[in-house]
Amino acid sequence: MVRLISTVFVRQILVGILQVITLIVIARGLGTGQMGQYTLAILLPTLFSQIITFGLQSINIYAIGRKMINENQALYANLIFLSGLSVLTSLILGVVVYYFGQYFFNEVPVNLLYLALASLLPQTFFTVLPSLIQAVQNFKWFNIVCVAQPLVIFVVSMVAILLSDNVSSILTAYVLSHWISFFILLGIILKLIKVETCSLKRFFSDFIGYGLKSHLSNIITLLNYRSSLLILGYFTTPVIVGIYSVGMQLAEKLWLPSQAVSTVLLPRLSNKLGEGGDEKEVAKLTLDSARLTFIVTLIIGIAFACLSSIVVRILFGVEYDKAVYVILLLLPGILAWTPSRILANDLAARGFAELNLKNSYWVFGINTALSLCLVPLWGLIGASVATSIAYSMDLVLRLIAFNQVTQSRAFLHIIPRISDFGTVINFIKGLRNAR
Repeated sequence: MVRLISTVFVRQILVGILQVITLIVIARGLGTGQMGQYTLAILLPTLFSQIITFGLQSINIYAIGRKMINENQALYANLIFLSGLSVLTSLILGVVVYYFGQYFFNEVPVNLLYLALASLLPQTFFTVLPSLIQAVQNFKWFNIVCVAQPLVIFVVSMVAILLSDNVSSILTAYVLSHWISFFILLGIILKLIKVETCSLKRFFSDFIGYGLKSHLSNIITLLNYRSSLLILGYFTTPVIVGIYSVGMQLAEKLWLPSQAVSTVLLPRLSNKLGEGGDEKEVAKLTLDSARLTFIVTLIIGIAFACLSSIVVRILFGVEYDKAVYVILLLLPGILAWTPSRILANDLAARGFAELNLKNSYWVFGINTALSLCLVPLWGLIGASVATSIAYSMDLVLRLIAFNQVTQSRAFLHIIPRISDFGTVINFIKGLRNAR
């Protein structure tokens, strides 16, 4: 499994590099003011492409992994459900923007908000459909699909910057790139999985309870990721939002190792538990994976923190200097969220989605309360501190929940050991040998 995780991690690194280069190109081309407008404009489709999925990606991995349904039937249900919800939500958001756009996004032209909404449908499909490939553990094609989207966004954004470096052109490129990625994804999915009709009523009656619990947890987690942007946008200016966005996106690249582990581990855990695997052994595998991933992320994080000032100034320019403060203040929370993500996947695979949901409620409440107190006083510094504290509390609460379910003395086993460093070396060797 180490080799497979290494291969996925290499893909994650490639995706991360493409995203950072795209971010650099757009941030330099637009400047802090227009970068803030761009960030706020894409916030609606980014958020709602996650909100309207109703946990379908979790259902796909859980139900297919447990062999409750096959991937052909799941694809049919996904296509019908996502098509209807995407169109309906786009229309509703269009009405909301018409009446309230200037109130909530007072420094963003309304035409930019309308333009960004055109990307909602393809983003929604890209949020869900790759989980079908992940569920059947076809990681070769899963990696290809996940690289295709940022690659297309990078190429189209580069062309847009060369032709015209204004926010309207870049936003048009953003929408166009998502539609191109959508058609690529649809072609790959239909090549790998044949559509098989099934009872939609039975599909949702069997899985909607699990899906909604997982979905609400994911939505609240997403709001944790992005609520600081909304609060900053309300209390400050697009310039501050643009700077914070750059720092936040760079810091979040430290989640690449945990994302790679989670990608491989979640369908594996669902499969093992579905086949009657030893629950204590599964818990040990999860804790070992979480601990080792934390060590890898910690090493990368320390190096990144030392170089962050140089990286930001060289890649983004002096006008983004304050993004370094965001990176350094978010770092403790980013590190804490790393093992927490893996523990959450284990709980989801065991069917305890409600525990993840409860955890998310608390963390979102902490983050929102602290942000509302600190952002008006300290701006992006306040947002960074609030988010970092909330992410750290997420790990504490998740360990408590995991320990209650597994009786595995999670707090003790999450602490790094000397022997772990040998495993980390093997992981690095796996990266070097990954194809």
